[in-house]
Amino acid sequence: MVFCDFECPYCHRVQTTLRELESTYGSDLRIVFKQLPLPMHAGAKLAAKASMLAHDQGRFWQLHELLIKAEKIDRAGLDRMAEQAGLNLRLFAAAMDDPALDARLDRELEEAAAVGAKGTPTFLINGRKLTGAQPREAFAKLIDDALGAPL
Repeated sequence: MVFCDFECPYCHRVQTTLRELESTYGSDLRIVFKQLPLPMHAGAKLAAKASMLAHDQGRFWQLHELLIKAEKIDRAGLDRMAEQAGLNLRLFAAAMDDPALDARLDRELEEAAAVGAKGTPTFLINGRKLTGAQPREAFAKLIDDALGAPL
């Protein structure tokens, strides 16, 4: 599980490591993405909400890639990225303004607080916390331990 903020430079930096881990571990690794938009990042909350809606439409990872690469995140840009990611724009626009979406985001923030995730990225690997854009080896040790045998 990873708690992430789409405007966090450390979250951007760790993406290459995550792709390498996915390649190495294949189906033994499952990445569960959770939202933790930090207050100092102006577009992070909008991006978090947009990615939740992309998940609802089965297009989370497509939008995720666009959000991670974005230099600036605002509503107009999100609408363009949603279109690029193949989302139903009518559903997307209506849901972005729905107060129920804020409640969903609040639940993810509560989950982050419950596990002690205060900064991004924060990872939980079978319950063991790892924070920051760590090198591949730091992740591999925890993953290998969780799998019970080194690769």
